[in-house]
Amino acid sequence: MEGFLGNQVNMQQINSEYNGKARLWKESIPKLIYPTIDTIEQVLCTDLPKISGEKQVALEVMIPVGGRFLYGFLGAVFKPSASGQFLLQIPVSTDSEKIFADSIAADLDQIRFGLPNEYVQSVIDSAMFHLHKYQGIKILGSGTLCFEPAAHGELSSSKRFFGDIVAVLVQLLVLNRVDTDNNSDAPLGKLIITA
Repeated sequence: MEGFLGNQVNMQQINSEYNGKARLWKESIPKLIYPTIDTIEQVLCTDLPKISGEKQVALEVMIPVGGRFLYGFLGAVFKPSASGQFLLQIPVSTDSEKIFADSIAADLDQIRFGLPNEYVQSVIDSAMFHLHKYQGIKILGSGTLCFEPAAHGELSSSKRFFGDIVAVLVQLLVLNRVDTDNNSDAPLGKLIITA
């Protein structure tokens, strides 16, 4: 069944008593529609062959940390092209988009659609680091990697947490799994690995 949050067959619900909740989509991701005020683009490499087909993955995560929690929702879509370049693309929203009422953290924070500018550099930095670490550009080849859709919490999101989400998304796109050797100490890595 295809709906607002994408194909439920491709969604994996992850619940952990102590480590939080997550929803993971592969192949068919949610279509969250919101306006963007800018799109940041960066060419990371040129002279690449077209190698892989289209890939997409999305992750929504809520993890308790002490007396508060961290939240983020981010998708990653890789579309191959014959351009010969690897293009990183991040659509930027305002921080006052519509409320995401179907979020797993909707009862705890005001969750809004979009990725505001304050998180963009963290997404870029994490994507570049993890694409290099896992040879993602070489594996994926020529095309565009767009980090969309997104949602953030007014109180529960952070730059670092969006960077952690990007790390998991890149691993899922490139390796089709989470690298247990390098994520076992991070709460997000532990949550996703146990799924």
